[in-house]
Amino acid sequence: MFEWLDYAFMKRALFATSLLSVSVAPVGAFLVLRRLSLAGEAMAHAIVPGIVIAFVIAGLSVFSMIVGGLIAGVGVGLFSVLLASKTIIREDASLASMYLLALALGIFILSAAGSAVPLKSFLFGSILGIGDDTLFLIGATAIITLISFVIMLRPLIVSTIDPIFYESQSPRPSVVGHWFMFLVVLNLIGAFKALGTLMAVGLMILPATAARYWISTITCYLMLTFALALTSSWAGLIISFYVPKVPSGPAIVLVAGGIFIFSLLFGPHGFRLTSHIRRRPKTSGRKGGPNQPEKEYKLMKRLISYLAVYALSLALFIAPAHAKKLKVVASFSILGDMVRQVTGDHASVTTIVGPDADAHVYTPSVEDARAVTQANVIFVNGLGFETWSKTLIETSGTKAKVFVATQGITPLKVEGEIDPHAWNALPNGVIYIRNIAKA
Repeated sequence: MFEWLDYAFMKRALFATSLLSVSVAPVGAFLVLRRLSLAGEAMAHAIVPGIVIAFVIAGLSVFSMIVGGLIAGVGVGLFSVLLASKTIIREDASLASMYLLALALGIFILSAAGSAVPLKSFLFGSILGIGDDTLFLIGATAIITLISFVIMLRPLIVSTIDPIFYESQSPRPSVVGHWFMFLVVLNLIGAFKALGTLMAVGLMILPATAARYWISTITCYLMLTFALALTSSWAGLIISFYVPKVPSGPAIVLVAGGIFIFSLLFGPHGFRLTSHIRRRPKTSGRKGGPNQPEKEYKLMKRLISYLAVYALSLALFIAPAHAKKLKVVASFSILGDMVRQVTGDHASVTTIVGPDADAHVYTPSVEDARAVTQANVIFVNGLGFETWSKTLIETSGTKAKVFVATQGITPLKVEGEIDPHAWNALPNGVIYIRNIAKA
């Protein structure tokens, strides 16, 4: 029944979605309360060009994608406000126009660049294949988000309930709104690699809208939003594990959608199938006395603090496993693939020469030298395949152990010269794997 827990990729996905749920729950709840749900959808697409350009320039670098996504998201938001203030088009129309343009531009750049990342993975994510860098990004996002909510909770509530009063009383009324939208963009970037650009906003909005049909008090609303997000994530993952050819990201959002429809039909504040007339609650007097709002605020602040501790505990639980991993460098992509098959999740493998480069005439970069310096183990092919590897290793000053993967192989000779592509023969491939495992 619980065989899915035997797989490391499922455990990582559970950790990631648990952190995502605790992070996006308050963001989604206040998006719904502030009537900005469509703005969240727009921002999910607005970050696409920045992430794509960062990917084309720097590859699958989490830091570059964060920077690119933030620049694109903030830029689209500011430009939409500028258009609304300088033209006759209102902010909702300008934002819709900008995000559609941004999404199309991002997909066009990704396709034109000939990326090795499938478009389907880009649009719908790959929660079952996320790496340690993405896990730490999600963890950092959750902690930053929850700490921010603890700090700005009171002005955020006031500006949500009565924005006119808040603007009249606050010297800088726009700060809270701008920081909240920054948290929206940050959470979308954190969810991007897990759920993709089309699915990321689903986990943010659907649980929040579903919870709104059941709850009136804001503290319980936040609790239920988090519970529904977590339930959607875990149920979607389990469904995608047992049902063939069902992608995890869409499965998670479909479960959240199913919960939303159920809440719409049966929730006290949705459609009531048992009654055609919506009954209004009795108003016999103020419930809870004049101090009730303050008690509600303190309770909600305590709840978000508990969620922050929960997120921090998950992040600290993940960190030791990452710290114990060996840092392995392989000289070229095919050898790196072999090393990854042997090491599994026990090592972080860096490949110097990618699949589209020529290992014979490759010129190492500063990043390559840094990777070699920080490595614990280095694998090279030998047989004169990498003429540059010896110099790179010696000049880097690395203390890593160097292993030759072709040790014990009798190479073929072509026109009197040794053929270094020994892995093309299957018996030699077996020797490669044995050498790597022994090392």
